Amino acid sequence: MSKKILPFIFLAGTLFLLLAFPELTLTYAKNGLLIWYQKMVPALLPMMILTSCMIKTNLTESFSQLLHPVTKKLYHLSPNGTYALFVGFLCGFPIGAKTICELYTGKKLSKKEADLLLPICNNIGPVFMLSYGLKTFLNKNIYFVLMTFYAIPLLYALFLFNKKSFQKSLVESKHKSPFCVALDESISESASGILSLGGYLMFFNILSIVPLKLFEQSPKWTYFSTCILEITNGLSHKALLPPYFILSLIQFGGICCIFQTIKYISKTDLSIKRYIMHKTVMSILTFGVFLVLEAFFSVF
Repeated sequence: MSKKILPFIFLAGTLFLLLAFPELTLTYAKNGLLIWYQKMVPALLPMMILTSCMIKTNLTESFSQLLHPVTKKLYHLSPNGTYALFVGFLCGFPIGAKTICELYTGKKLSKKEADLLLPICNNIGPVFMLSYGLKTFLNKNIYFVLMTFYAIPLLYALFLFNKKSFQKSLVESKHKSPFCVALDESISESASGILSLGGYLMFFNILSIVPLKLFEQSPKWTYFSTCILEITNGLSHKALLPPYFILSLIQFGGICCIFQTIKYISKTDLSIKRYIMHKTVMSILTFGVFLVLEAFFSVF
């Protein structure tokens, strides 16, 4: 019975919001769907289709050949692990989680490698950060801040992957889909994934009414809580916290990102607890690094 209490409170609370604040929930739901339609669909859907098609046609190892000598030496990654690392940092969340799960279920990554890569690769994407994220609270040193922000998980990975080798940890599946079949399957699966993303954005935007009402007299708490719930919506409000605090929240990704990650790993035995733990550690590191940079070099 105790396992049902939290879901009941969660769903009953959302129903209460819909009934108690109908106009406000309509506005927030619409805002979530607009963010999804205008920013997420054009940025993510093509990349989701492309990366999925490459996995299904067994082209990931060929694609990662250029970077693999470096990642093999630094992180002891397999060629497919190198591909996941590259895609995760280039395309951002949730394509990182999607790619890792597809490689893992396709027997192209071992469990150990997939578990360790998941928190490292599943980040907010650089295109989003440059076009929207950083511009909401920064007006200088944007590229320096961006590079430092992504350097933190890469350096953390050096510790995480220390002396681990994934080169002989897996007998890889050689199943290869014909290109036309792979493309069709990738489009269908990616369309379902992007639709799900829109639902999460809408749902968590509605939930942000809770801190709005709960902390009416404390705008900073409202901003913090909104970012924790859904980072994109949180950043759309006026920045009321120091930049190093906001960057640590972006590094974590928010509860909405966690739910979407669970969506992809739910049919695997990958660990969401380990994912959250490493994301929390990287958020604390981000806070500390940028606090020091601000104190000594006034980067903001």
